[in-house]
Amino acid sequence: MTWRVARALDTLLSQLNARAPARSRASDGSIGDAAHATRDSDHNPWYRPGNGPGVVTARDFTHDPAAGLDGHWLADALVRSRDPRIKYVIWNRRIIDSRAQYGAWQWKPYTGTNPHTKHVHLSVMPDGRADDTRAWNLGANPPEDELSKTASEQVNEIYNSLSKTFTQAGVEYGDLMVRLARLFPPVDEKAIAARKGHSAGTLTNATHSVWEGTMFDVLPRVQAIEKAQAEQDKKLDAILTALGGPSTSA
Repeated sequence: MTWRVARALDTLLSQLNARAPARSRASDGSIGDAAHATRDSDHNPWYRPGNGPGVVTARDFTHDPAAGLDGHWLADALVRSRDPRIKYVIWNRRIIDSRAQYGAWQWKPYTGTNPHTKHVHLSVMPDGRADDTRAWNLGANPPEDELSKTASEQVNEIYNSLSKTFTQAGVEYGDLMVRLARLFPPVDEKAIAARKGHSAGTLTNATHSVWEGTMFDVLPRVQAIEKAQAEQDKKLDAILTALGGPSTSA
């Protein structure tokens, strides 16, 4: 069987290699293995234009931030570009599809067996766009992280802080909110909902995708904590009032 990779994907590969020549290729991929061949996958050379060989319309690009290719940045850059060649992007347990029938350009949970935490998957449209070799608009190089830490370190800190709120005083809760606010001010339902599924303005940074996902996971828990604390305050107020003392809201 003869096959080749979509030329649009080869163009992107060349661009990324030029940006990060020392990057790892450990999780790079184009044509799928035997397991891919048994299921519907863009890693299979099923698209066959004209009488030519089968075309693989997907590539994987290894996440290697230490060597200059950050998966968070790449996924965010592709989504920001709204390039008409994009069919869908999978990264870090989420998928975003450009097609209207799949909720165009809205990040959704990805539940496949491979969580795609080691590489970014990009599929292109199985038509003439697959061989469009124009350069991809990736924007500027990834900016320096605002907290001088990797995205995974930031997310781990958030979850650690959140965990502590269940066992410690409200000081840890305040610390959590400060960390969230540094990248996503203000922290409220309306603001978070407005940002769901897209990147815009100052939110487009190397860790945007991870932070956005984390916010949607964290916010309901924070609100549950606030509600529980409010209920406890009401009970304490009732006790203090009965005893003739000051209330917690004084």
